[in-house]
Amino acid sequence: NLKLLKKKIKYLKLNNIVIIKGDFKNTLRDKKIPFKKLMAVNMDCDLYESYNQVLFPIHDYLAKNSMISLDEYYSLKFPGPRKSVNQFLKKNKDYFIKSFNKKFCFPRYYLIKK
Repeated sequence: NLKLLKKKIKYLKLNNIVIIKGDFKNTLRDKKIPFKKLMAVNMDCDLYESYNQVLFPIHDYLAKNSMISLDEYYSLKFPGPRKSVNQFLKKNKDYFIKSFNKKFCFPRYYLIKK
């Protein structure tokens, strides 16, 4: 919900967030990202093809030591993201995967760019 997201950004007084409307397949391909380096990316796009459409193009924008949070990496409901991430890691040796676990919660996975 874009309206709710904008409300949260305003409430938290965040001034370093850029919302880019549109299908990420097009916005990333067309180089519509208005900045040169990213430190954090949250991926929550459920499907194999969607993960591929984000992971490979976003690579060029990530700064050293940046992080990509992978919402569905270990999802039983959505197995495609794990396949996509594993393929990405084989082609991009400057990343490694990490996880963190909290009691009573399933593990969360993220990539770190070396």
